[in-house]
Amino acid sequence: MEILHFLAIPLCEEDVSRLVHYCKASAFDAEKYLIPIRYKQVRYLAKPVEKFPISIETWELHVRHVRSLLKHRFGFLLQRDLIFLACEAGLVIKEAVFSHFY
Repeated sequence: MEILHFLAIPLCEEDVSRLVHYCKASAFDAEKYLIPIRYKQVRYLAKPVEKFPISIETWELHVRHVRSLLKHRFGFLLQRDLIFLACEAGLVIKEAVFSHFY
């Protein structure tokens, strides 16, 4: 079983609506930014963590990077706590087309 790791923020319906109406599709890019995913029927805005386990220094860099992305691209989500999400790969739905996210 393949496991995917993410730093993520769970999204409520209001968050999803705001993302759909106020953010351009270009704001979502797995390589540089955050991507919308769905795991076990819960929506998240997430940044993939490609390698795990990682050093504490690398972990701190990832957290700072995601916080910076939230601040500059999705300010209304900044007050949320990041979570570490370890997911069974077959259950993660990466929303490739922004219009299908909502």
